[in-house]
Amino acid sequence: MNIWGREDARALDLRDGHLAAQADPLLREHGRAIRALFLRYSDHIKYWTPTLIAQDWSGYLEAVLALQGELAERMAWEERNLHPLMDAQPRRAA
Repeated sequence: MNIWGREDARALDLRDGHLAAQADPLLREHGRAIRALFLRYSDHIKYWTPTLIAQDWSGYLEAVLALQGELAERMAWEERNLHPLMDAQPRRAA
């Protein structure tokens, strides 16, 4: 299992642990936000064809940087909200 799979598993384990009541709304919020971001990335890829990128490089760059900013904000949110709960959750044996 890679590092991201372990992190996902630890986050999902929060639903079953002693912090479940606190973690569940955060995990739901995070899931909605990640799905929305995924859909924006999907729309971005559909919209920005190679021809359009060549015609409007600055617009493409602006759109890419905006998406990257949203992803960075989401990762910072995870660090602030989910990681402290995961750190407080006892780890399962491998």
